[in-house]
Amino acid sequence: MNIKDYIESGILEQYLLGELSPIEEKEVEKLMAQHPEIRQEYFTLADTFEKLSLQTGVEPPGELKDMIMESVGGAKPSRTQSTQDNSSRPTNNLIFFAGIVAIISMLIAAGVAYMCKQSKTELSSQISNQLSQIETLNNDKLLLTARVNQLAEDLRVMGSPEYNQVNLKGLPLAPQAFAQVFWNQSNREVYLKADHLPEPAVGKQYQLWAIVNNAPVSMGVFDLPTSNQLLKMNTVANAAAFAITLEPQGGVESPTLEAMFVIGNVVSG
Repeated sequence: MNIKDYIESGILEQYLLGELSPIEEKEVEKLMAQHPEIRQEYFTLADTFEKLSLQTGVEPPGELKDMIMESVGGAKPSRTQSTQDNSSRPTNNLIFFAGIVAIISMLIAAGVAYMCKQSKTELSSQISNQLSQIETLNNDKLLLTARVNQLAEDLRVMGSPEYNQVNLKGLPLAPQAFAQVFWNQSNREVYLKADHLPEPAVGKQYQLWAIVNNAPVSMGVFDLPTSNQLLKMNTVANAAAFAITLEPQGGVESPTLEAMFVIGNVVSG
């Protein structure tokens, strides 16, 4: 008989856990009585189970070691003592160890489940944060793209020979004021660059006028742009000049001459 193979077969663990049949248990007990190596391995496994029970906070009964000793014969024998009486092994001992193993298994499973739940929660939070950052970046990209397109269009208008540039200079009401109109006489489009006007008072709004046949024509009201961008105004034909007045919110039908800030004549190209 190869004692090493017998020990490594796991039969002693099965014996401790009560998984063997009565006949198999008798055979194990017989071999423990005959071979000190097998008996020593049994003691080692028994001590291991006892330490595991202590680590899980389960206090084993005081007579546990005596029960283990008795299961291989004799009352409180030493580990080197030969076992003579191998008649029976207490069932309670096996039930106890089986319970310890079950508790350890449940604790391990609960720990793994908790860690998995924590990992899943953390991962979900990270994914949510990343998605939020991606959404923010996409929105920023859309705004930047729109701004770039707007600047490209503004540069096209200001640099195109199709647009007549009209400089509107400040009047005594605001000598430092300045604005520019870009007027396409072919398609009648009008763009306004008005980033050098005083901030209007509350309830007031600037209004652009075109002088057509010596009469003012409203080109629309506007708020000061937050950046140096062109404002697209109403279309007009045959304009001789452009002017800007400060009017009540929403504009008026006829300009308030006393509130005129800038004016400029169209120079024929």
